[in-house]
Amino acid sequence: MPSISRETVEKHLDFFVQCAADYRTLATELIHQLAKQLVVEINYSCPLISFNPYRYSGNDSGKMGNWQYYFHGFHCRFYHLITQQSIEVPLTYGKEFGELDPAFFVEYIASTRQYQPLPFSLENPCYPTGEVILNTMLELEYLDVIPSNISVNIKGVALKNSRREPIPFTFDELLWNHKPLRKRKCLKLFLKRLLSFNN
Repeated sequence: MPSISRETVEKHLDFFVQCAADYRTLATELIHQLAKQLVVEINYSCPLISFNPYRYSGNDSGKMGNWQYYFHGFHCRFYHLITQQSIEVPLTYGKEFGELDPAFFVEYIASTRQYQPLPFSLENPCYPTGEVILNTMLELEYLDVIPSNISVNIKGVALKNSRREPIPFTFDELLWNHKPLRKRKCLKLFLKRLLSFNN
């Protein structure tokens, strides 16, 4: 059950908009710092392509200063060893690293010291609570619905951004709309493995 109401979200809308902006800023900074540490050039068409090899090399986790990172599914989780702040950076929305998952966004808010004490009760920081927050922000037009690189059927939400660049392709389009690529077994195997790890 969600621990927050739509009315509470509307009352504290400026707070949630600031949280979403901070999320985008921190997520973008962390993934760029990690790319520098790992000597990875980010493919902005789909950043998951750049980081996915770490899923299979046994190097899917490590430390970056006081941050612990862990690649999983379509995200990279960062956890601060001192402050216990946690943030999940999405890797399947092109250059947009501020895509907001209901559960991950609420966990980020609850774990960020600068937001404490919260101006409302958040006894149950879970997916349904995040859904109330994000659905309210979306209905009030503070968020955009954005497409994923992975599939035309996958969408996300992020704070409005008039300078957001369109995502050039999805794997669905890359694989099925180009016959020469469909014949390349290595690409098909890569995409099959990639799409199978969504948790």
